[in-house]
Amino acid sequence: MMRVLSFGSAAGLVCILLLTACGDDGDTLGFPVNCATVSTGQNHTCAMGPYGNVWCWGNVPPGTQTSTPVHVTGLSDAASISAGGIHTCALKMDGTAWCWGKNTFGNLGDGTALDKSTPVQVSDLSDLVVVSAGGTHTCAIETDGTSWCWGRNEEGQLGDGTQTDQHTPVAVSGLSDAAVLSAGSDHTCAVKTDGSVWCWGRNTSGQLGDDTTSSRLTPVQVVNLVDAETVSVGSSYTCAVKTDDTVWCWGDNTYGQLGDGTGTEQHTPVQVLGLSAWTVSTGESSACAIKGDGSVWCWGDNELGQLGDGTNDDHATPVQVSSESGLTISCGRWHTCAVQFGEVWCWGWNTHGQLGDGTTSDRNTPVQVPPD
Repeated sequence: MMRVLSFGSAAGLVCILLLTACGDDGDTLGFPVNCATVSTGQNHTCAMGPYGNVWCWGNVPPGTQTSTPVHVTGLSDAASISAGGIHTCALKMDGTAWCWGKNTFGNLGDGTALDKSTPVQVSDLSDLVVVSAGGTHTCAIETDGTSWCWGRNEEGQLGDGTQTDQHTPVAVSGLSDAAVLSAGSDHTCAVKTDGSVWCWGRNTSGQLGDDTTSSRLTPVQVVNLVDAETVSVGSSYTCAVKTDDTVWCWGDNTYGQLGDGTGTEQHTPVQVLGLSAWTVSTGESSACAIKGDGSVWCWGDNELGQLGDGTNDDHATPVQVSSESGLTISCGRWHTCAVQFGEVWCWGWNTHGQLGDGTTSDRNTPVQVPPD
């Protein structure tokens, strides 16, 4: 079974590398008709096509506004992409990380706090297998399983035992053998090779899953969760998929984003009801997953149509996205995108053109990002 993780993993990287080998045209500027993988940020979206080229649209940091895809210059041979709150990062096939956008907190990792409109290389890191852009910080994993973070650290989301912002990568304290990593708004989580999940940073809603609401400057283990395969960090909640394809979430549940049929905050993992899936992606207050048959299911906040079921009603359990299947899924702040047979489809909030359909109209069912 193909495993493609919304925020990257060693397994996801292999699949992405295979995808970039597709395509039979040599055009690396027009938005491609196939072989796209997608990542949604706060107000923008990016996709990767043939030859490792990247396109972005929406309110693209540091200041580009476009409702149709624009090719990112100065970047090729990308293996994966990650759109964050105020910036975007790409992992290249040579194992280096490159970031661009706003750099207020040093989240681009180039040793400065200067905004960059084109990609710059993250300092001091090579041989990477995962990169994940959070709200205002970024994290990565090297091939030996060590984890590194940089950027804003007010809530301890860098995991280095301090609350000091860092403009270059610092090692996450006490964490080894990491395989999957996801950076969120103010907290970060990783899955180790033994299937355990570890989180750090802000914990006011129990999003670290350690049965407390105490924020942590270094990683703590999520309780009552074993055999995890991937993890995705939302705003104030977290979700994970186990090897048996069950999905588990914890933290804030105001909009039913934990998928357990309630609106009750949970400080330890609870199972998403009626769902068997192989990947999950979390947004601001909604989440989506892909089942084994390729169907896409979402739950939580739906005020702007980000669940894609044709309504604007919140759902505390998963509902199927209208007429959509996918190989990859990514939830942004209040919008969602998926890749279906090489085509990119998006739905939800569109004020900044982040759905890529040439309009700024919100959509509660999927619309295709048209190829050039």
